[in-house]
Amino acid sequence: MKKTAIFLCILAFLLVSCAEKTVDLPMPADLFAAIEASVELSEMVDVSENFLESNLGVLPADYSGAVYYIVSIGASCEEIIIIRAADEAKAEEIEEKLAARLAYVEKSANNYLTEYLPMIDSAVIRRDGLTVSLIISDHVMEIEAVFDSYSR
Repeated sequence: MKKTAIFLCILAFLLVSCAEKTVDLPMPADLFAAIEASVELSEMVDVSENFLESNLGVLPADYSGAVYYIVSIGASCEEIIIIRAADEAKAEEIEEKLAARLAYVEKSANNYLTEYLPMIDSAVIRRDGLTVSLIISDHVMEIEAVFDSYSR
């Protein structure tokens, strides 16, 4: 009986230590600052106060922090949206809304801005715990490297 209990404790410890570790990313504003420090981006402006609700349907109660950066000059499709959801259910909803946003941007580009289609085709929607992101940029790989640097 004692050996069985010890074996079960060891097995439980091994299962817990081998389980997937979730890394809490910094708050969206801090994460964007790290991206900006590491990646040469176009000049961008945060429009989260105006566009999270109107463009995405994401309400203030749905998140604890968010940034929504777009290019400040010109007609580029470049967007970086990072949202820390209030909970798992909201994270799922936000992920769906970001997928809808990407589909909308792609449809618009097909009609008006076809030169940006390669950028849109390489866009990424990420989910890192409660942090959900949409990255439409020529620098997707570099930006993702910043995200990934927090999971080391």
